[in-house]
Amino acid sequence: MKILVVITGGTIGSSVEGDYTSLDIAKNHALIKHYESKFIDDVTFETMSPYRILSENLTSNELNLLTDCIAQHKDKGYDGIIVTHGTDTLQYSSAALSYCFPVLELPVVLVSANFPLDNPLSNGHQNFEAAVAFIKAKGGNGVFASYKNRHSDKTDIHLGTRMYTHLENLDEVYSIGSQPYAYYKDGKTELNEKFTKTTSAQENYTYRFENKTGVLVISSLPGDNFAYDLSGVKSVLIRPYHSGTINTSDGCLKAFCERAKERDIPVFILRADVCAQYESTSAFEQMGIIPLPLSTFVSQYMKLWIANSNNLDVRGFMQTEIAQEFIR
Repeated sequence: MKILVVITGGTIGSSVEGDYTSLDIAKNHALIKHYESKFIDDVTFETMSPYRILSENLTSNELNLLTDCIAQHKDKGYDGIIVTHGTDTLQYSSAALSYCFPVLELPVVLVSANFPLDNPLSNGHQNFEAAVAFIKAKGGNGVFASYKNRHSDKTDIHLGTRMYTHLENLDEVYSIGSQPYAYYKDGKTELNEKFTKTTSAQENYTYRFENKTGVLVISSLPGDNFAYDLSGVKSVLIRPYHSGTINTSDGCLKAFCERAKERDIPVFILRADVCAQYESTSAFEQMGIIPLPLSTFVSQYMKLWIANSNNLDVRGFMQTEIAQEFIR
C-alpha cells in the first residue's frame, strides 16, 4: 500500500520556541517515523510539500497550490493521500478540496494536531494513525479529516463539507448533527451507521480561488445596524442565531437588503435544524433573503468564495449540491 503525505505546516509541523509555537522543518517526517516505529505493515509513505504555513495564514494562494497538488497526484497509483494541516483552518481547506474533487477514487484525509507533536497532550499521532487506518480499511473515497477530541475514546473521521467551526477557545472538531462519517478506536475503523449520505457532483473541477473572496459575512448580533459597506461585495452570507433567526423587526436589516438588491448582490442565510421556523423568519422572503438548505457555515462560505472567484451563477450554484454539503 502506498500513501502520499502532503506536508503543509500547521501545529502538527511545529515546535515551541520560547514563548511561541513556530514551524519546525525537523517535524516534517516525525509522524511517519512514529507510525513506522509503532506498526509493522505494508504501508509505504512518500512525501511532498507544496508550501508550509501556520494555517491561520491560509490564503487563496495556498488553496490553489493545494488543489493543484491533489489534482496532479490523485491518479498516480496512491491508495490514499494524507494532508498534514493546521487546525485553525482545517475545515476550510477540507471544504475547498471537497468542492474541487467531489468524485475521487481514493480517500484524501486531512490531519492536524491540537499541540506540537512533542507535547504529551498532542493528538497528532493519533489523528495520523486513524487516517492511515481509514485508508487501509478502504472506508470511503472523497475528502475527510481525522480528529480526536480530548475527552473522547475514539478518533472521528469527518466528511470534508460537514464540519462546524471551532467553539470559542476550544480546539475540538465536530460534524453537523454530531454525526461524523466514521470512527477509529482500538485499531479498528468503523463506519457510522447514522451518517446520512446525500448526493455529489459527477465530475471534478479544480476551481481557482481569488485573493478577494467577495463574501460579506454578517453574524447575528444584538444592536447591529447593518450599516455595512458593500464596495467590492459580490454576495452576503448571514450567520444567524442558533435558531436560524436574525433581527428583522427594527428596519435596519430591511434597509441593508434594499441596498444589496440595488447592487444585485444576493443575500443568503444559513438554515437552522429546528422543528418549526420562528415567526421572525417570515420576513426573509419579503426582504429577498435566500435561505440555504441545512448545512455548515464553513461549507457555504467556501462555496460562495468559489462561485465569486469563478464567475458562476451564484444563486443557482448555492442551491446545487456539490459534495454532500446539504443535510436532508
